[in-house]
Amino acid sequence: MRNIVILSIIFLILSFTSLQISAVPLVNKGYHVELYASGMGAVTGLTIGADGNLYAADYQGGRILRVTGNNTYDVYATGLNNINDLAFTDNGRLFADSGIGNNSTIVEVYSDGSTSVFSSGYSYPTSIEAWGNTLFVSNSGNGTISKLAESGVASTYLSGFSSPNGPFGISFDKKGTMYFVDHATGAIYSADQSGNVEALGSVSGLGGTFTGIGFNNELFVTDVNAGSLYTLKKGSLDVFATGFEGKSNPPVIGPNDFIFDGVNSLYVGDGDYIWRIRHGVPEPTSLALLVLGAAGLGIAHRRKGGISCD
Repeated sequence: MRNIVILSIIFLILSFTSLQISAVPLVNKGYHVELYASGMGAVTGLTIGADGNLYAADYQGGRILRVTGNNTYDVYATGLNNINDLAFTDNGRLFADSGIGNNSTIVEVYSDGSTSVFSSGYSYPTSIEAWGNTLFVSNSGNGTISKLAESGVASTYLSGFSSPNGPFGISFDKKGTMYFVDHATGAIYSADQSGNVEALGSVSGLGGTFTGIGFNNELFVTDVNAGSLYTLKKGSLDVFATGFEGKSNPPVIGPNDFIFDGVNSLYVGDGDYIWRIRHGVPEPTSLALLVLGAAGLGIAHRRKGGISCD
């Protein structure tokens, strides 16, 4: 057992060195973090499809990557311009934002990787999320959130937030309550189905990027200024994990979007990497297998990319 632990540590050091990882994020007691994928370019949005696979938006490369296992992925779609986020509707349709400016588009992505413009006229979109078959898009340029019907007809759902650097990181809980963060101020908001907005707390100004429901049905928020993932409980902000890419080398930033699989894994996009956070502490044998697998990932190349901040 002792030899296994020693070998695990050695392999861990060697593998992370070969991957050019500057630091491994630290996570709260009772959880552990592991490298799930590298070579992602600049991960911004994450979602999970009906097939159980993880889908990642690569802002820099204009790609959607389908991740099917530890560093096992393929290119699902290309040719997207400055993609920040992506989302599946309940009926299995995949949508993504494309473009940077005041006439950006929402595109539909088909199973063969082809795309078509579904709706246009969005102002520096930073996130897209679905509730049922209805899409919601955060417009950081004009401080609004758009509601996009299944037919493609768009309307303004919420308004009056910062302009520029307004709403980021839309998410929903199981009851349909919407969460998002105003990027300029760092204020975190919820909105019910009737559009009634409530302030919940705040992260740093120009730091907050994404919100989402994670472990124990708690609200999580990312902050690229702090390079941290927080939990928000009754207005109190607590660090859950830290040591991510941060904002020291813009536009490469992290942590960005994250997604909980509803069981035991929280996936976090962080620059060129995707990290997986799970309950418990891995057994030494599992750790040895993990780092041996990480050593085989190949050399990760840090490439510039990141969420568009107008």
